[in-house]
Amino acid sequence: MRWQAIQQSLGLVLADPEQRQRVRLDDALREVRRALDLDPDPWLKSVQQPQQEAQAQQDVAAGLAAETQQATGEGALIRCRPALG
Repeated sequence: MRWQAIQQSLGLVLADPEQRQRVRLDDALREVRRALDLDPDPWLKSVQQPQQEAQAQQDVAAGLAAETQQATGEGALIRCRPALG
């Protein structure tokens, strides 16, 4: 019975973008897991994990941008060499 009520409520929230913004989805998902007798903690990220993941993505993007810039710069140098002959 409780699980059905949670499921219906969550379905209504997810169907309405305005409601989605007003609901703390992490807490709602934690409640779903409790209703299913699942330990919610292994599922949830720590506060630092999303920040670390975002930083890692930024680092990868910066590295790719630097490699692209370096490759483009090297290509420009090769094109600027005078022709031999």
